Formats: sequence, structure tokens, C-alpha cells
Amino acid sequence: MRIFEACHLLKPGNTPLTVIGFCAGFSDSAHFSRDFRASVGLTPSEFRAVQ
Repeated sequence: MRIFEACHLLKPGNTPLTVIGFCAGFSDSAHFSRDFRASVGLTPSEFRAVQ
């Protein structure tokens, strides 16, 4: 659910990744990036770039 929310927040493209991770329920950006990549196969930055 947290990854789904992060994907939704990444699509507009101008919110900082740290803020998106926090809003999606992650305690820090490293944890957010690690879990996002494990689930989606891309880093949050890569995901945003292909959207």
C-alpha cells in the first residue's frame, strides 16, 4: 500500500523524494528507496523519469 501511494505521489513530478517517502509512511529516504526498488524494480528517481 505504501509503494502504491508513493507511485501515485511520484507522478506529478515536482515533490521532493524525501517528502514523498515520508508521506507514504517511510521513516527515512534510504528505507523508501530500498523498498521501492525491491517492489517496482526501479528507484523512485528512475520511476519518475519514465512517467
